[in-house]
Amino acid sequence: MDYIKELNAFREWLLVHELPASAVVLWYTLMSINNVARWKQTFNAPNGVAQQLSGLSKSGVHVARKTLEEHGLTTYEPGEKGKAPIEGKGGGRGKGWNAGGC
Repeated sequence: MDYIKELNAFREWLLVHELPASAVVLWYTLMSINNVARWKQTFNAPNGVAQQLSGLSKSGVHVARKTLEEHGLTTYEPGEKGKAPIEGKGGGRGKGWNAGGC
């Protein structure tokens, strides 16, 4: 994955699509977490880490994750008790992290 291409493509996507600010900040947060994970197709993104890095509340992270998934920008599998949820690239709509196909 090319980090700069992802950022540029997401910015371009945002110019023609609307997303709430919470979803935008969570997208950038997930990019940061995935960068630390060395660009895996799927990776763990604990709620507490997502909250701390994004500044969103627990419910804010939940709503933003749902919004990103609805737009095909990420996939999300809730974690089991004691395990972190799993994030992934956009699902099923031909969109990657950036929805721009990079």
